[in-house]
Amino acid sequence: MKIILACLLSVVSFAQQVNATTSFDVDSFGQLTGINGIDMLGGRWDVDFLDGTAISIWGSNLEFDFTSKSEASVASNSLLTLFNTNPYAQWSDTPANIRGINSSSAQIWTPYAVGSFGTIVEAEIFVNYGAPRTDKLSSFWFGIQEDMSVNGENVFAVWTSVSAVPIPATVLFMGSALLSLLGFSRKPRDS
Repeated sequence: MKIILACLLSVVSFAQQVNATTSFDVDSFGQLTGINGIDMLGGRWDVDFLDGTAISIWGSNLEFDFTSKSEASVASNSLLTLFNTNPYAQWSDTPANIRGINSSSAQIWTPYAVGSFGTIVEAEIFVNYGAPRTDKLSSFWFGIQEDMSVNGENVFAVWTSVSAVPIPATVLFMGSALLSLLGFSRKPRDS
């Protein structure tokens, strides 16, 4: 029985390690262009950092990755958390090493809704002021035609859902299999 419980606990421990796995994309200039495998909102997400206007990135229909302030807040908070841990802190300390940023501070915008007569976009923002690091979250809006590449301090976070996180189902499956083996091993034996 101890062996079965140890196996079950190791499966749960493995599941937690897999959920915490992220990787970063860096271009040939050493700039952070995106982060892959962020666990949030019941799934795994990738994010890319892009310049331009909302229309040039999401099209004229502005079909954003998130449709509510709460979802966009979770995404921005995930960036805040990542940029305060190694190895991502190197880009938090020097925001100019993030694609689209050429300043000592950065604003990474996650838009979620169009408001005010279709000319304003509402967004959650992760704001980073570089070293010494002073990060915060904020809510703001910007014009639909505003070009983020103009001032070198703003960049869009373009999120892509890559999968639902299937780990809990795997843990349940493995756990039920191990418990079945436990039941099988406790079956009365004929003498």
